[in-house]
Amino acid sequence: MKILSEEQLAQRKAMTLETLKAFIAFCQANNLKYYAAYGTVLGAARHHGFIPWDDDIDVYMMRDDYDRYLRLMRTNPPKGYEQVEYVHDKEYYLPFAKFCNAHSTICEWTEYRISFGNYIDVFPLDVVPDDDNERQRYCDRMLKLRKMIAADLLRKSWANILGNITKQSLRLTLGDISYALFRTPIRNYLVGRMERELRAYHGTRSNHICFSSSYTSREKNLTADIFGDGTTLPFEDISIVVPTRYEDYLVTSYGNWRQLPPVEQRVQHEVVFMDLNRKIPYREVRKIIDKPGYNGASEQ
Repeated sequence: MKILSEEQLAQRKAMTLETLKAFIAFCQANNLKYYAAYGTVLGAARHHGFIPWDDDIDVYMMRDDYDRYLRLMRTNPPKGYEQVEYVHDKEYYLPFAKFCNAHSTICEWTEYRISFGNYIDVFPLDVVPDDDNERQRYCDRMLKLRKMIAADLLRKSWANILGNITKQSLRLTLGDISYALFRTPIRNYLVGRMERELRAYHGTRSNHICFSSSYTSREKNLTADIFGDGTTLPFEDISIVVPTRYEDYLVTSYGNWRQLPPVEQRVQHEVVFMDLNRKIPYREVRKIIDKPGYNGASEQ
C-alpha cells in the first residue's frame, strides 16, 4: 500500500470531481435521485468540498433508483465512463457499485484480482426493520454474507493451484482443486442470496433505511425522513444533493461532526497502483507491482 503525494492527491481529487460531475449529469438525464454519503456529506457541510486529507466521493441511491441506475449503466453508460458491480464483475466482491472513469487505473488490493478506473462509490439504501434488535440481526446477516463473498474471492487462482502442486500436501491441493471447480456456482449462490435478502423488507411499513451490510453501526439508525427530497450544499465548484436533514445525518453517523479529528486520524485511502492517464488490465498491473523494488502507487 502507498500513500499518495500531495501532487498525486490533488490530481486524483480533480479527476474524482470530474467523475462526480459526469455521474450527476447522468442522474439528471435519467431522472435518478442520489444523495451524497459519508465523508462527502461531511466534506460539503464542514469544508464545502473534499475533506482535505481525503480523495474519494460516496453517494447513496434508494434501491429502486439504484437498480434502474445499474440497468442503464449496463446498456448505455455515458461516454468515457463505466461501472463495476458484483453481479456482473466476477472478481469484484463489494455489494455496491463503482462509477468509473474508463481511461484510468486504480488497484487498491493485492488480495483481489481486479483493478478499475478512478471512481465514485454508489451505495444502495434498503428498507430495514424498525425494531432495533431485529434490525441488528438482519444487518449482521447482510454483513456476514458480504464477508463470505469477499472470502470466496480470496481463494487461489488456477495458476496458483497448479504452481503449488509440488509445494503442498496432496490433501490441500485436492481441496483447492475441488473449491476451484465449484467456485463460480458458489459465488453465484452467495450473490443471488444477498440480492434477494437485501430486498426482504421492501414493501413493508418500516421507516428505517440504510446500506445494510455497512461496517458502521451508527448508520443503521437512519430513517427515511432524514433523506427526504434532498437539499443542496456547495462542494468545490459545484452544488451536490445531500439528505434534507443532513445535520441529523451527520450527528447520527459521526457524532460531533464539526470537530476535526486528531491529526493522527486524518489519513487518506491507500492504493497499490494508480495511473490516471490510461486503462491497464489487471494482469499488466500485477506485473508492474510484482517487479522487484516497486514501492510507488503511481506510474505517471
